[in-house]
Amino acid sequence: MLLSILGMILPLLLVIGVPGQGFATLITQSVDFVNPLNAPIAHVDVTVYEPVDVDSYAGGSLGENDYLYKYTIKNTATTSRRIVTFYLDLEAKAPISQLWPTAYSPTVSADNGDVYFNSLLLGVGQSVDLYIVSTAGPLLYTASIQATGTQGIASASLYAPDPDIVFSSPVPEPATLLLLGSGLIGLAGWRKIRRKS
Repeated sequence: MLLSILGMILPLLLVIGVPGQGFATLITQSVDFVNPLNAPIAHVDVTVYEPVDVDSYAGGSLGENDYLYKYTIKNTATTSRRIVTFYLDLEAKAPISQLWPTAYSPTVSADNGDVYFNSLLLGVGQSVDLYIVSTAGPLLYTASIQATGTQGIASASLYAPDPDIVFSSPVPEPATLLLLGSGLIGLAGWRKIRRKS
């Protein structure tokens, strides 16, 4: 009797989900930034973590409603350009609680909420991770990178409807796998008991 009840309840839990179980990431995106002459400036990998995914990162702790935005910026220039500034032009002002690392003088514009990371000074082949924490997500904006030399500005839209955006798949967690296994065992036991009667 117990097996038949488990066999009916556990698969239902698998379908509707178990509270507290999250996905690995909400969004990942990779974008190449080129200048107006189509010369490479940088490659940026963006990862957005949902509030249920992480409770801390290298820059501090997170609240239960905080989205963590991680930008990995790599200088891909073929000349001796250095990346100086990473700038996010937000479509709507968003509540931003943390910018990290502070060594790059991150600022939020008072009038429109745009975000700047200054003084990066990334040489060719160098990379850096930048973080933003906000209760809004996912944000829609245009990102710009300013590098030294002529034609050193490159821009790209992020989180706009774009085929390059990949929505990540749920990652099975041990508790979910255990639940699935229990449900399958319950179903097998229920069928066995049903055949005997």
